[in-house]
Amino acid sequence: MTAEDPKDFLHEMGWPFKERDGELIADCCMCGRANHLYMHAGTGQWICHRCGESGNIRQLRQRLGTQNPAQHVTHASAAARSAPIARPSDPIPTLDAVHRARDALVVHEPDADRARAWLFDDRMLSPDVVREASLGLMARWNQTLLAIPYVVGERVRNVKFRSIPPAEKQYRRWEGGDSLLYGAERIRGQETVLLVEGELDVLAMRTFGYDAVASTSLGARGWSEDWSRDLASAKRILVAYDQDDEGDAGATALAGKLGRTRCSRVRLPYKDAGECLRAGMSVAEMDALFNDALPMIEERVVHVSALVGGLLSPDAQDTGRRTPWPALTNLVGGLRPGDLWVVSGASGDGKSTWVTNLAYHQAADGTPAIVFPSEQVPMDVMRKMAASNLGFAWYSATQADRERAAAELATLPIYVIDRRGKIDPHALEDAVRYAVEQRMVKLVVLDHLHFFWPVRSERTSAELGEAIERIKTWTLDLGVTTVLVVQPKKTYGADVEMYDLRDAAQLYQTPDIVLVVKRRRADAWDETLLRVRKCRSDAGTTGDVLLRFSRACQDYREPPPDEPEHAPEEESSGGNWEDH
Repeated sequence: MTAEDPKDFLHEMGWPFKERDGELIADCCMCGRANHLYMHAGTGQWICHRCGESGNIRQLRQRLGTQNPAQHVTHASAAARSAPIARPSDPIPTLDAVHRARDALVVHEPDADRARAWLFDDRMLSPDVVREASLGLMARWNQTLLAIPYVVGERVRNVKFRSIPPAEKQYRRWEGGDSLLYGAERIRGQETVLLVEGELDVLAMRTFGYDAVASTSLGARGWSEDWSRDLASAKRILVAYDQDDEGDAGATALAGKLGRTRCSRVRLPYKDAGECLRAGMSVAEMDALFNDALPMIEERVVHVSALVGGLLSPDAQDTGRRTPWPALTNLVGGLRPGDLWVVSGASGDGKSTWVTNLAYHQAADGTPAIVFPSEQVPMDVMRKMAASNLGFAWYSATQADRERAAAELATLPIYVIDRRGKIDPHALEDAVRYAVEQRMVKLVVLDHLHFFWPVRSERTSAELGEAIERIKTWTLDLGVTTVLVVQPKKTYGADVEMYDLRDAAQLYQTPDIVLVVKRRRADAWDETLLRVRKCRSDAGTTGDVLLRFSRACQDYREPPPDEPEHAPEEESSGGNWEDH
């Protein structure tokens, strides 16, 4: 990064500019074109998208000498108003001059020796490719530079210059030269073309053996609409720009101009094509990279062959982990990774108790689980799980019983988010991700939605939809099963149905399982009906499962096989019990 702040430099020199998307835009002091010089607001690297001059702030100071940039721009801009571009006093070199420069590259002379060593020994370019491209040596700006001519037919349209190592890397171009695609004649009429970021990268690809290769003369972000005509026949455009932020930004912008549907991004294992050649990559390896190039459309479109392996993956089985209740497992196909369950029911029918019991039994069966109790005190959740472990009421247990249950509970892979009341949704997601990534949790119980949604005080359907989608997204991403308790609207004694959920449309669309808990009071055991109203699994279906609930040990069990089943009466569940 330059030692100078780009804005301070421009202010110091009195150079008017405007700022947009992290770039400082000004008139070019070389060609005079208004708003064509772009300088990076952080690094100070700059380029003129008209004349192609580029460099950093130090190099710009050297070019300007003692001249004030504002004066230079004013003078050049005045000339630009009367001509397409400010022309230098000397004309573009002739083809004969280019050939003489090419011949100068092969003589035994220090500059030529250095250039050959760099091109052939260091960059490993083919001598035949270099000669065919008419690379040569020219004296310019009081130094000997590598000349890269743009030859169209028998006419030289431009010349790019590159410093010869060990001199500092610097590119310049012939003032007033045309802006063209380098190698345009090789890609016209071709159905598959390769675009790279610089002229020497083109020559590297030709050394590999690829012919339909071209590069921009204005850097990664520079593209003239005139050049698009050279790719009119191209059905597939492979963009092998440099593997850096500038290359990525340039490739994305280019795809937007040429059409995303025919552009594919080539991910090189090294910075650019030249580095790939120097690293000794084979043509077969380069071909494989081209075959694996990713389309630059926003969505991923793949052949089924890329997905069939997932059919046999353990994480993609039709059935998931078994629940504590075989009848429920058979009905819905188990607890599948990536599934989001929504559990609802009338107040007092045991939603919170049932999901806590589910988490306890999963942990007792060896599946790590985490519970966010929200409206319950975490210690109440602990008492429920301890009672399930004991098989009888916690309040009637002796101290020895309690110590034994506590010791056994401490060995289970179950975690609790130790908070009562509202929680920031981002903090909740972080806690869940930590539990999954660091504690291998597979089941997430969230009780309940309205304690972390909405973020704002005023609830909206859009915000609810966003919350549900977000939960489903990280459920899939983490490969867990999430069970989410949702409070219904007031039902005034009637059974809870899907349309009784708040913003029911949003809550029905996204989840994979929608289950309503309904309880009928009895003497020792309460009958609980689990009513599955939606089941997305092909291995499951909708329907009802009858369980018996012990208020003493806070546990749900299936009725004995020899006991006749009977569903809860179709009446009010009662409102005298708290929903935990």
